[in-house]
Amino acid sequence: MSEDLQRLRDECDQLRQRCDELQRQLNDVTSQVGGLADELGRRFSDAAFNASRPSRHRDA
Repeated sequence: MSEDLQRLRDECDQLRQRCDELQRQLNDVTSQVGGLADELGRRFSDAAFNASRPSRHRDA
């Protein structure tokens, strides 16, 4: 019985460690997505601003 309990504890510890690692990876990806979303927002804002400006033709 105690071997089974020890095995379950070991498995639980391994799962906990794996879960912690996955949480760190998820946090990293979430941070990267946030950065990309910010960059996309800036580019969209710049594009919208440039589209709203009257175009200048360089017919010199």
